[in-house]
Amino acid sequence: MFSGFFNEAHKRYEWAQHGLHRRLMILLYYNRQFSRVGKGLDFHGKSQVHGQGMILAGKNLVLNGNVELWAGENATMIIGDNVFINGGVLISSKLRIEIGDSTLIGHQTIIFDTDWHGIDGNKPAEAPIRIGKHVWIGTRSIILKGLRV
Repeated sequence: MFSGFFNEAHKRYEWAQHGLHRRLMILLYYNRQFSRVGKGLDFHGKSQVHGQGMILAGKNLVLNGNVELWAGENATMIIGDNVFINGGVLISSKLRIEIGDSTLIGHQTIIFDTDWHGIDGNKPAEAPIRIGKHVWIGTRSIILKGLRV
């Protein structure tokens, strides 16, 4: 009778420790990687948030598995409230990317606001990207410079 009770109590204790560990990781690592982040940041898996630019995130952002956010020097990435970014997503900015509130981004989506390199000695083309509110971007979508959704 008591063994079941103690096993259940031990499981709850382990889950509480796991939850504390996740909250500490969010506070110590992820909050420092963003220029600003709202309450409720959640992540699953190993995500990377880096670059010399500004990455501003609203509240309740979810990074669900290996997500990479990169903002180059002088770039700005603005992510609204209640945004869900699924695994394998790569968002890289050299200029400006805006993602509106309540947007869902599917697995392995790529979002680039630059061509990264020019052709025939020309500078790479760059243009800001604006994704509005309540947008669903399906799996393996590719969103390139200048797009407004």
